[in-house]
Amino acid sequence: MIAADHPGVKMGNSFSLDRVLIRETGRIIGELPAGDFVAFTYRPVNLLNEIIKTPQEARADLEAMRDLAGGSPVALFEVGWSTSQAVGGSGADQAAFAAELADYAAGGGALEFAAWYRLHDRPEGSCEVETSPDEGLLVLDSGEYAAANLGAYICGAGLLDELGNPKAAWQALASR
Repeated sequence: MIAADHPGVKMGNSFSLDRVLIRETGRIIGELPAGDFVAFTYRPVNLLNEIIKTPQEARADLEAMRDLAGGSPVALFEVGWSTSQAVGGSGADQAAFAAELADYAAGGGALEFAAWYRLHDRPEGSCEVETSPDEGLLVLDSGEYAAANLGAYICGAGLLDELGNPKAAWQALASR
């Protein structure tokens, strides 16, 4: 219906790349009709939303998107790296990942588009995420720890700090 009424609008499925990789559920992507592209969100985290990858390991995850998409064009509709120390982030790693992302996109990554999580950081503690278990995998605390970490991750994922000053990742992207 949408395609018939709006032939210039591209449509596709979306997946959480980090969750697909953690749970080894990539087969699901190939089982669904791809549409015009396969979109992903990506955070270099574990199920508790703690950063567990290096920027170079995260680049390898980005490379895996192409295989998972099975030849369909790929998009990143949410991608980023947090500088929040509460989840293991740092400004240096955020900048290194931004550089990896830019190099991936420019060097044959052939992304339809990529959108960074957020432009500005928000004050710590202001990015509350509703607590709910992660599909029954985090039964010890009903998902509260993972939700708090996700909030911290999101608050610190900006390219500019709370005052609007560019972070190192902004410079890494702007220089490319």
